[in-house]
Amino acid sequence: MTFIDQHREVYGVEPICSVLPIAPSTYYRGKVLSAYPERRSIRAKRDEHLKEEIARVWEDNHKVYGARKVWKQLKCHQQCKTEPPQHLKSEPHSSQ
Repeated sequence: MTFIDQHREVYGVEPICSVLPIAPSTYYRGKVLSAYPERRSIRAKRDEHLKEEIARVWEDNHKVYGARKVWKQLKCHQQCKTEPPQHLKSEPHSSQ
C-alpha cells in the first residue's frame, strides 16, 4: 500500500493496480482497515493479539525459543486457549 500511496497522485490507483498483482478493491479495503481497525475480523484481531504474545515470549527467552517452545510457554501460562492457527506458526506442532 505504501508504494501505491506514494505514486497515486501521479498515476492513479487503478493504473498502478493493473500493473501490480492487486485489485483496486483490495487496496481500498486495506486503507479502510488501517483507518478503522475495529472493522477487522475477529480472526484478524485474535491473530494480532497472538502475534504480540508470541513476540513477548520469544523476547523474554532471549530470542532462542523456537515455535514449539513458544507454544508450550503460551500454553503453560494459559494465555492461549487453543493451538495457534497454522498460518501463525513457522514449523509444524508436535503433540509430544
